[in-house]
Amino acid sequence: GKLQRVTGIDGKHASARSVLTGHVGQVECVHVSGEQGTVVSASRGSPILLHRVTGELIRKIKVPAQFSIPSSILITKRCEIVAHYADMSGYLAVFAPNGDIMNTQELQEQVLSMITDREGNFLITGGFNLTPVVRSIKTLSPVLRLAPCQSAVRVLSLSQDQRFLIAGLTNVQSTSTRLICGELSATNILLEIN
Repeated sequence: GKLQRVTGIDGKHASARSVLTGHVGQVECVHVSGEQGTVVSASRGSPILLHRVTGELIRKIKVPAQFSIPSSILITKRCEIVAHYADMSGYLAVFAPNGDIMNTQELQEQVLSMITDREGNFLITGGFNLTPVVRSIKTLSPVLRLAPCQSAVRVLSLSQDQRFLIAGLTNVQSTSTRLICGELSATNILLEIN
């Protein structure tokens, strides 16, 4: 199987704290939760693996057959696993802590970035459709669509008070990167950095 490493800094040299094993193919996406002490990872055509940061395998989560190309994964405060698959037009899937599938949603876009709010109630996605979308984790239904950006949303981040959403945009023609910041309850851009 393939190996993943959790490393720590020991003086000047990085050293492996633990080695996570179990994937058959190349690992495509990983999310580490320091709060829960877990690592969730996905590879093409394989189950999602949930490890402790110490390396112990907690669970192998079987994914539906139509989900074969994972592109992004995260774990919520309630240990629910959210994964985006780049198959066809894109899919979102939410798995319960016990590995059961809670919900899936076919998308009309490819998601490039996704984050959750602090409590794990909402998922915020951004991608090639230019519009950040706030979704309910339980239903994956959109609850708020923010104003469209001028280019693909590559990176998302929430302010500490969860009032502002920061988006990193990439313009494919000029390869420039821009940051925008907007209030989640409004559709206007408050700050733009070129």
